[in-house]
Amino acid sequence: MERKVAMKDQYLLNGPTEEIKVVIERDVADKLKTMAEYTKMKPGEIVNTAIRRFIANHKDFFPVSNK
Repeated sequence: MERKVAMKDQYLLNGPTEEIKVVIERDVADKLKTMAEYTKMKPGEIVNTAIRRFIANHKDFFPVSNK
């Protein structure tokens, strides 16, 4: 069953991009692969959405001058 995801606040990779290497837990990587296959989204789009949401909720991770 193919699923088309239509989230109002979806963060597609439309602007400039940069590739970085990160180390994540194998279980998280496996779940990301499963989500990408199920939704037909690129893994980078899912990660971009997750990181943007994390940033929005964790402004305390930035220096005061960078908020």
